[in-house]
Amino acid sequence: MVAVIDGVVRDLSKDYADGTPNFEIHVPMDRADGLPYQIGERVKVSVNIGGVEYQAGLRATTENKYAWVCPDLYASDGQRLKLGRLLIDAGYKANDQVHLLADGTLLTIHQRV
Repeated sequence: MVAVIDGVVRDLSKDYADGTPNFEIHVPMDRADGLPYQIGERVKVSVNIGGVEYQAGLRATTENKYAWVCPDLYASDGQRLKLGRLLIDAGYKANDQVHLLADGTLLTIHQRV
């Protein structure tokens, strides 16, 4: 069963050395039903951005009021990528509202309108 979950692209305010923004996708815990998170653990998920699937992590802790898609992702060839670069290249920016379509551990990102 696919869950539609509302999230927000967040800028962590410290760009990488190459100028790429350090983005995460945050989901308030009261809207996180359907996400495969585990408190205190990094859960392996696949993230589909613009039709391309990447390997990523989903985190949640007792100290935060949100679960988040981690800023580091990996392409199918093992290349390490930055969520900020992938989101910008797909047309997203900080504070954009997004839908996460969660189907098990596959999260597909869509712009909320």
